[in-house]
This record gives sequence, C-alpha cells and structure tokens, in this order.
Amino acid sequence: MAQKFTKEFIRERLEHNQVDLAMCQLTTVPVRELAAFAQITIVDLSCNLLTQLPDNFCTLRQLAQLDLGKNKLTSLPDAFGNLSQLQKLDLYGNQLTTLPVTFSQLKQLKWLDVKHNPLEEEILEAAGSCADDRECRQCAKEVIALMKQRSSDIERRRQERLRAEQEQRVAVRAEEERKQEEMKLRKAQEKQKRREQYMAQQAAKEATQLTRRPQKEGTNKQVKEVEEKPDVKQRTGISTSCALLIALVFIVALIVGLFIYCQDGSNCRGLSRNVMALFHKN
Repeated sequence: MAQKFTKEFIRERLEHNQVDLAMCQLTTVPVRELAAFAQITIVDLSCNLLTQLPDNFCTLRQLAQLDLGKNKLTSLPDAFGNLSQLQKLDLYGNQLTTLPVTFSQLKQLKWLDVKHNPLEEEILEAAGSCADDRECRQCAKEVIALMKQRSSDIERRRQERLRAEQEQRVAVRAEEERKQEEMKLRKAQEKQKRREQYMAQQAAKEATQLTRRPQKEGTNKQVKEVEEKPDVKQRTGISTSCALLIALVFIVALIVGLFIYCQDGSNCRGLSRNVMALFHKN
C-alpha cells in the first residue's frame, strides 16, 4: 500500500486531467502527491475506506469533479468550501449526518448526490431523492441555498453576539465610570467634611484663646507690676541715700563753720551763752 502514495502511482492512474483512485483500499488521501499534478481536475476516490478527509485536502482548489461515493465518511472538513471550482460532487453511500456551512461558497456546484447518508432532516428535505441527473442538479441548487441561509443565520447570530458583547462592555464601562464618579464624589464629600471639621476646630481654638486672653492680660499686668516694683524700691533707696549724703555734708559744713567761728574766743563764749539761753528757754 505504501507505493500507492507515490507520484509514480498517481502518474500510472492519471489520464489527461483525471485520476482514478477508486477501489484502492485507501484509508487516507495522498494530498501532496495529487497536488504535484496541477492538471488534475477530476478525482475518483469512490469505494475506499475513507472515514475523513485531511484538512489540507481543501487546498486542491483546481478540482472540478470529485467522487467520494461508497466510503465511510462521517464528516467533511469545515474548509470544504475552499474547493470553489467544484462543479460535480458525489457523496453517495457515506455516513454523513450534516454538511459544513461552507457549502454555501461552492458557487460553481451544479450536481450533488447525497443519497444513503444519515443526514439531518432539513438537509434531506432540501436534497430530495437524487434519483436521477435532474434531481441531483436540483439537489445541488437546494442544498447550496440551504447552506447560504444557515451561513446567513450564523453570521446574524454572530453579529448579535458581537453586539451583545459590545453592549455588555459598554454597560460594564458605564458601571465602572459610575462607580468612579461615586468614589470621586465620596472623596470630595469626605474632604469637605474634613475641611469643615478643621474649621470648627480652629474656631473652637480661637474661642478658647479669646476666653483665656483677659486672664492672661491680668497675669501679665501683675507680672509687669512685680517687675516694676524693684525699680520703685531702687529709686526710693537712691533718694534716701541722697538725703543722707546731703545731711552728712550739711553737718560737716556746720561743724567746720562752727570750728572756724569759735577760733575767736569772744565769739565762742557768746555762742555758748546763746545756745544755753536757747535750751533754757525751751
């Protein structure tokens, strides 16, 4: 089986633009080997053991006809719509339950056979019986229309989801902004409250100072008087000292005068009589 995946194997089965790989017991598709022949537009992979197609199968964009009938496929790649040149597709006798929405991109598809697949009811109804060539053509038309509708619904739901997410983000942002505004207002109120408390404290402090000021002034006055008393005492002491000094000078002068006066004996005797007479009189 390994040699069947070589280019030589593909070349042996290649005729003009088509390659016949039917009934080769293939369990996978030799995509890279097929991609090596750009002229291939028709591929027959019917009657093999395929359960799925690899994702890179959808890179064979040049395919115009593809026969996958009588395999065991349970699904097709989501990117199946990339086979935009596909005109004829045979999916007869597989195990498909649905078709990828990207079928809506197969604008060139003119013929489709999906008989004997356990497809969902809506697709079976759109596909019809596919009993002949005309019905297979109608099948392609109706299935593509159905997939376009599904794609449109999916896009609509996607847009609705995006709008809902956007609205939710806007609502969340609005709520955050509201909370920020509330916090800012609360901080401003707290600041105003602290300012009012500070002003009240300052007013109370000033009132207390005004109440204590007269007492303080009286105390200052007493202190001032106490401070001034030593000056008064000092001045009184100075005055007393001056008076004593003057009296002392007067007494000294008097004694000196008497001494000078008494050097004449007659003057001294006369003064003695006068003094004695004065004392007797008193």
